[in-house]
Order: sequence, then C-alpha cells, then structure tokens
Amino acid sequence: MGIIARRFRVSDGAELGRLAGHGDWVRHAVYSQDGKRILTASRDRTAVVWDLIPTGAQSPLGNPVLRESRALTLRGHVGWVRHAVYSQDDSKIITAGADMTARLWDAHTGAQLLVLTGHSGPVSTAEFSPDGKYAVTAGRDGQVLVHAFDPDTLRRYGCDILRSLYHHPDAVATEIEHLLRRCRQTP
Repeated sequence: MGIIARRFRVSDGAELGRLAGHGDWVRHAVYSQDGKRILTASRDRTAVVWDLIPTGAQSPLGNPVLRESRALTLRGHVGWVRHAVYSQDDSKIITAGADMTARLWDAHTGAQLLVLTGHSGPVSTAEFSPDGKYAVTAGRDGQVLVHAFDPDTLRRYGCDILRSLYHHPDAVATEIEHLLRRCRQTP
C-alpha cells in the first residue's frame, strides 16, 4: 500500500480522505487552482496528480464528499521530489528535485516538457510567474534562478546579458565570444 497522505477538515479535524500509493514519505502537497486535484511530491522520486471526484453524498456541513483517484504519476527525477506546484491556469506543473533539476510537465497528460538545470545542489522550491512564462527556482546551493520557457524570450534576454557581460572588467571575453557568435546567428 505504501505511504498515505491524508486530507482533513480544518474546522473539526475529521479525516476527509486518503491519498495512498507513494513508496516513500510525501514532502509536499498542494491543490490545483480550480480545487479539483491535489498534487503530491514524494521522496520516492515521483509527483502524483490526484483527481478529487464528487461521490454525490454530502458531509454533515453540507459540503460534497469527494473520493481521491490517482490520475497521473510524474516520473523523471532521479532524486526525491521536494516541491511541486500548478501554473495559474492548471495547464502545467513544475517540480523541484534533489537531483539538481526542476521539471516542467503537462498537467493533463503528464508529459515532461522541459528539464531546468543550473543548480549545483538540490532544488528546494520552484514557482511559476503569474503569467506562466517563467519559473523561479531556489536551491540548497544558495542560488535563485529565473528560467524562461519561451526560447525567443530566453534568446533575446540571454544575448542582452551576454553583451553586457562581454564588457565587464571581470569577464573572460574569450569564454563569452563563442556564445555571442550564436546570438548574431539567430534572428
């Protein structure tokens, strides 16, 4: 059966449901923006999307009774998944892992869309920007990184940053020149 995460009612502490099936302890859990799903991140190297399905019954307080159903298992991290969140429109998920990566997923199919790198230690947390075009990650290495999902945005701003670094007194120009050549080759 594995590890069980539980849902409780805040008002009286009554157990509302169980999310059973992770192979190791659950590190993080969050509702989707629309409240119809729960996303869990686990030390078993997975994140799981759970559908909350109305049973037709009502609780004594008049709320619908929901049952949990495992909808998707997101596999790809080679270390435990420390954090997972939905985008504002619930179309994407980002996970942060002990494998020094964050990963972008399609929230409906579970397809892995991108692997975000750059950290030299476990990634502790990842969040979407309000417009969903960027993610920010923070890691145990002390770094906070901003990742652009759109290649044109990344290329445009990346080239601007490289141009400014080229003239910095501490920059090693020969290490930046080959990257700048690539900027000139792209529109």
